[in-house]
Amino acid sequence: MNSPLLSLLRTNPEIVKSIMTSLLDDVEKSFDNKSAEEASPLALTWASISTEFSAFVRSNPDLWNTIWLHWPTRTIKAYSKLSRPLTLNIRLDTQKISHIARQHKRQWAPFLHKRLINDRVGTMKFSIDNNHAMTPALARVLNTPCITITSFTLILGKNVRVVNQLFSAYAPRLNTLRVDSPVPYKLQAFYKSLQHLELHLGKSNSSTIYLSDVLSDMKQLKTLILVGSPELATIPVPRRAPHSLHLPALEILLIKDMSEKRGALYSKYIRSPAL
Repeated sequence: MNSPLLSLLRTNPEIVKSIMTSLLDDVEKSFDNKSAEEASPLALTWASISTEFSAFVRSNPDLWNTIWLHWPTRTIKAYSKLSRPLTLNIRLDTQKISHIARQHKRQWAPFLHKRLINDRVGTMKFSIDNNHAMTPALARVLNTPCITITSFTLILGKNVRVVNQLFSAYAPRLNTLRVDSPVPYKLQAFYKSLQHLELHLGKSNSSTIYLSDVLSDMKQLKTLILVGSPELATIPVPRRAPHSLHLPALEILLIKDMSEKRGALYSKYIRSPAL
């Protein structure tokens, strides 16, 4: 039944690996528009095809190092083990996961905390839609220091609250950060490493005072994306910014989903030689 697959594996294992990697990339790219349930543990499925396939898949840790927290505990443990020595890409999208998966949410924080303190986490993408999915323990874990993390996406529902400091201000390799949250996060500590930043602005984090406080020391920042929100439309736009914010390395400034007047304010406020 599996002879064509086995034949391809025996003659062109690099093609098989390329196909598998491409399928995993498709799942990764669809984080923003695909439910978490669709992110099934593909490597585990491939390993079940045959003994030869199992040996091949298990010998490639990069097929195992992306973990979705809604998976069963046994699956998560298997992925964590078989992905060594690589760092992990941890994903969580609570919006459409099943009721059964939500019942296991208490396991998310202990698993994540252990990997953070043991320097196993390379990237994280979290989309949490309401307070029922964000446990106090998980909120605290997001404030765990992490040496290895390079990229973090945090998308929170408007009623979700967590501490306003990420990684206890210690993530020295954090290069890319996307924050869609009503929380005015303290991001100043990442000024040495952060190069790409996306902020979604609302009532508590849209003032030029807040932006100056957070961004003024980010001399390495190359990309800044500012995204508006519905509540931003209810906030009066100042006539002009009191001063300019100079970001010497900034190459790309994108301003989206806000009024022309507010967008113009930010465009005049944020200055860089490349703009």
